[in-house]
Amino acid sequence: MEGIGGWLLFFIISLTIINPISYVWLFSYNYDPFNIVLLIFSLTAGIFLWRKEKGAIKLTKAYLLTIVIVSFLGVFLTCSNDPSIDCAEYVGYNLLSIIVYPIIWNSYLNKSERVKNTYG
Repeated sequence: MEGIGGWLLFFIISLTIINPISYVWLFSYNYDPFNIVLLIFSLTAGIFLWRKEKGAIKLTKAYLLTIVIVSFLGVFLTCSNDPSIDCAEYVGYNLLSIIVYPIIWNSYLNKSERVKNTYG
C-alpha cells in the first residue's frame, strides 16, 4: 500500500478538519491560547502529511507529543486553581482522552506499511 488513503486519509482529515473545529469550539468556550497553538499545529501537520512534505512524520509526532504536554499542563492548572474540582476524577476522565489519541496515532505512524511506503 502506498499513497494517501485508508487510515492515513482519516488521520489527515482529523488533523485538518475535525481537530481544528474542536479547538475553535474549545476556544469559544474557554479562552485558552493553547487551543489556538494546537489548532495551528494540527493544521500544519495535516497539510504537511497531505503534501507529503519532507519532515511531515516528525512534525506530526511533535504535534502528538505537544497534545500530551499541553493537556497535562491544563489538567494540572485546572486542579491547582479550582478547589471545587475532584482532581482524582478529573484526572481520570481526562487522562484517557489526553493519551489515547496520541498513542494510537503515534503507533500507527510507526507501524503502518502505508506510512512507510508513502513517506519513506
